Amino acid sequence: MPAPGTARGIVGDQGYFNLHFVGKTESEEGEESSTVLARARGNLDPNYAGTAKMVAEAALCLAFRGDELVRQGHPSGGCLTPATCMGTTLVSRFQSGDFLSLEILPAWMS
Repeated sequence: MPAPGTARGIVGDQGYFNLHFVGKTESEEGEESSTVLARARGNLDPNYAGTAKMVAEAALCLAFRGDELVRQGHPSGGCLTPATCMGTTLVSRFQSGDFLSLEILPAWMS
């Protein structure tokens, strides 16, 4: 067992995540529903280093690209999720930082 105060460094240095998401559309009358499979993978501990990196990238996105986000039509006030107010601009920052990959995969469900 690690000594008190040393576990954070061990977990933060060895963590990673690999998540899969399945989304299914509601079908309109006479239309088939669609299924989307997505994957998020990261090479940092999601409980510590990964979260800190994502929060920092979101802050930098707002600080340096905020005006551009508003011009693109993203909402600029209220209580918003990161996807709502930063969209693909934030995804691009995450992927260019070489610690997180987000991808849409071929659907495997009908």
